[in-house]
Amino acid sequence: MHAWAQTLIQILVVLGLILVVVKQLQREPRRRKSGRRGDRQALEGQEGQGAQKSQKPQEAQRSQKNQSPASGSRSPDSAFTGIRDGLAPGRHFWWVIGPVAALGVWSTVMSPHPALAIQGLIMLATYLGFFYLVVVSVRSRKEQRALVWVVVGTAVFLCVIGLLKRFDILVFHWWDYTEELGSKFYGLSLTGVYVNRNHMAGFLEMAIPMMLGMFLTRSRSPEARIGMICLALFLVVCQALTLSRGGWTGTAVAMVFMAVVLLLKKGFVHKRLVGTLLGAVVVIGLIVMASTPVNAGSGLRYCSYWGVKYRVLLDVDKRWGSI
Repeated sequence: MHAWAQTLIQILVVLGLILVVVKQLQREPRRRKSGRRGDRQALEGQEGQGAQKSQKPQEAQRSQKNQSPASGSRSPDSAFTGIRDGLAPGRHFWWVIGPVAALGVWSTVMSPHPALAIQGLIMLATYLGFFYLVVVSVRSRKEQRALVWVVVGTAVFLCVIGLLKRFDILVFHWWDYTEELGSKFYGLSLTGVYVNRNHMAGFLEMAIPMMLGMFLTRSRSPEARIGMICLALFLVVCQALTLSRGGWTGTAVAMVFMAVVLLLKKGFVHKRLVGTLLGAVVVIGLIVMASTPVNAGSGLRYCSYWGVKYRVLLDVDKRWGSI
């Protein structure tokens, strides 16, 4: 990843954190104003009812109201407490961020390359900050659906750019890395706007399960369902064209996990559809992958690599044993 891209991501995350805090600060005065209006209306209603009663109980009620603070008026400490409550994620957030952060710190301490390890740790903290922004910002189902469509739309954009580059139809100058990587670097793989095809595959392995989840969990018109099926198949084909073994594995594991969760869910009624879609995607993925040259070539290359490494280890073991 280029240094300018890392810096841009870090700036966007910092700006996002600032905007979330400012938005939460703007909500606090509105809550206080609405609370004061409600107290005034309640006070007027109670005074109207108290006019029918004797004057002493009415004076006692007024004295109690004057002594107790209004529920809508908050002190500065309570305002900051509201901000912390509004920005505090659930405990599930810490189940994710805690182990990831601990693993990143441990890897950095144990790394033989401290400079690169610290740089990676900073980027990990940036990504965890972005994850935190999503958790505290996306709360309602409407916001969740909007987020899914943003991810899917971005994936489609990346796939279109990648296909144009892959078949040499149109190569945009912003995402042309042939000068530094060579003309043969791309080969037959689909990279999109990324330098590394594995990054493209990583984004698609996130977008494909989201797309299928939107298709399976909501009732839509037949035209919309057909369009979503075609879109999901398009993303799957582009995932296969990335020639990334990690991308294929991540997508397969995510889809199997999602299918198992939906099949075990009692209230879910489209279980046959889940099985059919899973089987169709697997068959199409196998057909596409069978037509790509990455399987035999990379398989033989990695087998030879591990064979050489195994022989080197045996040789070292024999030499140490003789000593």
